[in-house]
Amino acid sequence: MNRIFVRAGLVLGLILLAGCATNESAGPEKVEALAAKSETAEKAVSAPIRNGRHVGYYYPETRSVEVYRARSKRLGHANRTTRLAFVTGITKQQQERDYPPRFAIFAKGTKAEKLIIIGLDGQTFSSLYRARAALAQMTAMARLTPLFKQLGVQEYFTFFDLAKLLGFRDITVSDGQTWSHRIDFYEDKRP
Repeated sequence: MNRIFVRAGLVLGLILLAGCATNESAGPEKVEALAAKSETAEKAVSAPIRNGRHVGYYYPETRSVEVYRARSKRLGHANRTTRLAFVTGITKQQQERDYPPRFAIFAKGTKAEKLIIIGLDGQTFSSLYRARAALAQMTAMARLTPLFKQLGVQEYFTFFDLAKLLGFRDITVSDGQTWSHRIDFYEDKRP
Protein backbone atom coordinates (compact mmCIF):
# COMPACT_ATOMS: atom_id res chain seq x y z
CA MET A 1 0.00 0.00 0.00
CA ASN A 2 2.90 2.34 0.77
CA ARG A 3 4.25 1.85 -2.77
CA ILE A 4 0.98 3.14 -4.20
CA PHE A 5 1.24 6.31 -2.12
CA VAL A 6 4.88 6.75 -3.11
CA ARG A 7 4.01 6.39 -6.81
CA ALA A 8 1.04 8.73 -6.47
CA GLY A 9 3.29 11.22 -4.71
CA LEU A 10 5.82 10.95 -7.53
CA VAL A 11 3.19 11.63 -10.14
CA LEU A 12 1.66 14.49 -8.18
CA GLY A 13 5.14 15.92 -7.89
CA LEU A 14 5.38 15.79 -11.68
CA ILE A 15 2.42 18.06 -12.16
CA LEU A 16 2.81 20.46 -9.29
CA LEU A 17 4.71 23.62 -10.06
CA ALA A 18 7.85 23.64 -7.99
CA GLY A 19 10.83 25.92 -7.66
CA CYS A 20 13.48 23.24 -8.14
CA ALA A 21 16.86 24.17 -9.58
CA THR A 22 17.88 22.76 -12.94
CA ASN A 23 20.16 19.77 -12.71
CA GLU A 24 23.12 21.01 -14.75
CA SER A 25 24.79 17.59 -14.69
CA ALA A 26 21.94 16.04 -16.68
CA GLY A 27 23.86 16.59 -19.91
CA PRO A 28 21.94 19.13 -22.01
CA GLU A 29 24.14 18.32 -25.01
CA LYS A 30 23.00 14.70 -24.91
CA VAL A 31 19.36 15.75 -24.62
CA GLU A 32 19.74 18.20 -27.50
CA ALA A 33 21.31 15.50 -29.68
CA LEU A 34 18.45 13.11 -28.86
CA ALA A 35 15.87 15.78 -29.62
CA ALA A 36 17.50 16.54 -32.97
CA LYS A 37 17.60 12.84 -33.91
CA SER A 38 14.02 12.21 -32.87
CA GLU A 39 12.22 14.73 -35.04
CA THR A 40 8.51 15.12 -34.56
CA ALA A 41 6.45 13.18 -37.06
CA GLU A 42 3.10 14.80 -37.65
CA LYS A 43 1.01 13.55 -40.50
CA ALA A 44 -2.59 13.26 -41.49
CA VAL A 45 -3.93 9.74 -41.65
CA SER A 46 -5.58 8.86 -44.94
CA ALA A 47 -6.56 5.33 -43.93
CA PRO A 48 -9.82 4.79 -42.08
CA ILE A 49 -9.59 6.17 -38.56
CA ARG A 50 -10.07 3.66 -35.78
CA ASN A 51 -12.64 4.85 -33.32
CA GLY A 52 -12.89 3.14 -29.96
CA ARG A 53 -15.81 2.50 -27.69
CA HIS A 54 -15.58 6.00 -26.19
CA VAL A 55 -16.88 7.62 -29.38
CA GLY A 56 -20.43 8.80 -28.92
CA TYR A 57 -20.08 8.69 -25.15
CA TYR A 58 -17.30 11.17 -24.31
CA TYR A 59 -16.72 12.76 -27.71
CA PRO A 60 -17.94 12.64 -31.32
CA GLU A 61 -16.34 10.52 -34.02
CA THR A 62 -12.65 11.23 -34.51
CA ARG A 63 -12.18 12.96 -37.85
CA SER A 64 -8.44 13.68 -37.72
CA VAL A 65 -5.36 11.92 -36.38
CA GLU A 66 -1.72 12.88 -36.16
CA VAL A 67 1.27 10.80 -35.21
CA TYR A 68 3.74 12.29 -32.75
CA ARG A 69 7.25 10.89 -32.46
CA ALA A 70 7.98 11.45 -28.80
CA ARG A 71 11.45 12.51 -27.72
CA SER A 72 10.96 10.48 -24.56
CA LYS A 73 10.60 6.81 -23.79
CA ARG A 74 8.13 5.30 -21.36
CA LEU A 75 9.35 5.27 -17.76
CA GLY A 76 10.00 1.71 -16.60
CA HIS A 77 7.78 2.05 -13.54
CA ALA A 78 4.93 3.84 -15.36
CA ASN A 79 1.73 1.84 -15.08
CA ARG A 80 -2.05 2.17 -14.74
CA THR A 81 -1.76 3.50 -11.18
CA THR A 82 0.76 6.14 -12.27
CA ARG A 83 -1.45 7.34 -15.12
CA LEU A 84 -4.57 7.46 -12.94
CA ALA A 85 -2.67 9.40 -10.26
CA PHE A 86 -1.53 11.86 -12.93
CA VAL A 87 -5.05 12.69 -14.15
CA THR A 88 -6.36 12.70 -10.59
CA GLY A 89 -3.68 15.21 -9.64
CA ILE A 90 -4.57 17.53 -12.51
CA THR A 91 -8.27 17.24 -11.71
CA LYS A 92 -7.57 18.01 -8.05
CA GLN A 93 -5.61 21.12 -9.04
CA GLN A 94 -8.50 22.26 -11.23
CA GLN A 95 -11.04 21.76 -8.44
CA GLU A 96 -8.94 23.87 -6.04
CA ARG A 97 -9.08 26.94 -8.30
CA ASP A 98 -11.55 29.79 -7.79
CA TYR A 99 -13.10 29.23 -11.22
CA PRO A 100 -14.64 26.22 -12.94
CA PRO A 101 -12.39 23.85 -14.92
CA ARG A 102 -12.07 24.67 -18.62
CA PHE A 103 -11.54 21.04 -19.57
CA ALA A 104 -11.91 17.54 -18.17
CA ILE A 105 -8.94 15.20 -18.33
CA PHE A 106 -9.18 11.48 -17.69
CA ALA A 107 -7.63 8.14 -18.61
CA LYS A 108 -9.48 5.24 -20.20
CA GLY A 109 -8.60 1.79 -21.47
CA THR A 110 -7.88 -1.39 -19.56
CA LYS A 111 -4.44 -0.03 -18.64
CA ALA A 112 -5.57 3.63 -18.54
CA GLU A 113 -3.38 4.13 -21.61
CA LYS A 114 -5.70 6.56 -23.43
CA LEU A 115 -5.60 10.18 -22.29
CA ILE A 116 -8.83 12.06 -23.07
CA ILE A 117 -9.18 15.84 -22.74
CA ILE A 118 -12.62 17.37 -23.31
CA GLY A 119 -13.42 21.09 -23.33
CA LEU A 120 -16.11 22.09 -20.85
CA ASP A 121 -16.63 25.80 -21.39
CA GLY A 122 -17.54 26.12 -25.06
CA GLN A 123 -14.51 28.33 -25.75
CA THR A 124 -11.18 26.75 -24.79
CA PHE A 125 -11.63 23.80 -27.16
CA SER A 126 -14.03 25.44 -29.62
CA SER A 127 -11.59 24.57 -32.42
CA LEU A 128 -8.58 22.34 -32.89
CA TYR A 129 -6.42 25.47 -32.93
CA ARG A 130 -7.65 26.52 -29.49
CA ALA A 131 -7.16 22.98 -28.21
CA ARG A 132 -3.57 23.08 -29.47
CA ALA A 133 -3.09 26.38 -27.61
CA ALA A 134 -4.37 24.73 -24.40
CA LEU A 135 -1.98 21.82 -24.99
CA ALA A 136 0.84 24.34 -25.45
CA GLN A 137 -0.03 25.77 -22.03
CA MET A 138 0.16 22.24 -20.63
CA THR A 139 3.64 22.00 -22.15
CA ALA A 140 4.63 25.15 -20.27
CA MET A 141 3.35 23.62 -17.02
CA ALA A 142 5.11 20.30 -17.72
CA ARG A 143 8.40 22.12 -18.26
CA LEU A 144 8.18 23.48 -14.73
CA THR A 145 7.89 20.04 -13.14
CA PRO A 146 10.70 18.66 -10.99
CA LEU A 147 10.98 15.62 -13.30
CA PHE A 148 11.72 17.68 -16.42
CA LYS A 149 14.19 19.81 -14.49
CA GLN A 150 15.90 16.77 -12.97
CA LEU A 151 16.25 15.18 -16.41
CA GLY A 152 17.42 18.48 -17.91
CA VAL A 153 14.81 18.28 -20.68
CA GLN A 154 12.62 21.29 -19.87
CA GLU A 155 13.68 23.05 -23.08
CA TYR A 156 13.02 20.05 -25.33
CA PHE A 157 10.17 17.92 -24.03
CA THR A 158 6.50 18.79 -24.47
CA PHE A 159 3.29 17.77 -22.74
CA PHE A 160 3.12 14.97 -25.34
CA ASP A 161 6.54 13.75 -24.19
CA LEU A 162 5.32 13.78 -20.58
CA ALA A 163 2.30 11.71 -21.60
CA LYS A 164 4.62 9.24 -23.36
CA LEU A 165 6.88 9.08 -20.26
CA LEU A 166 3.83 8.11 -18.22
CA GLY A 167 2.93 5.37 -20.71
CA PHE A 168 -0.06 6.89 -22.49
CA ARG A 169 -0.55 5.45 -25.98
CA ASP A 170 -2.58 8.32 -27.38
CA ILE A 171 -4.36 11.57 -26.52
CA THR A 172 -7.82 12.47 -27.77
CA VAL A 173 -8.91 16.11 -27.56
CA SER A 174 -12.43 17.34 -28.28
CA ASP A 175 -14.88 20.15 -27.73
CA GLY A 176 -17.27 17.41 -26.59
CA GLN A 177 -19.85 18.36 -29.21
CA THR A 178 -18.75 18.68 -32.83
CA TRP A 179 -15.17 17.46 -33.34
CA SER A 180 -12.44 15.28 -31.89
CA HIS A 181 -8.80 14.80 -32.81
CA ARG A 182 -6.39 12.07 -31.75
CA ILE A 183 -2.64 12.21 -31.29
CA ASP A 184 -1.08 8.75 -31.56
CA PHE A 185 2.42 8.23 -30.21
CA TYR A 186 4.78 6.72 -32.75
CA GLU A 187 6.14 3.39 -31.54
CA ASP A 188 9.75 2.89 -32.54
CA LYS A 189 10.25 -0.88 -32.72
CA ARG A 190 14.05 -0.64 -32.89
CA PRO A 191 15.98 -1.79 -29.79
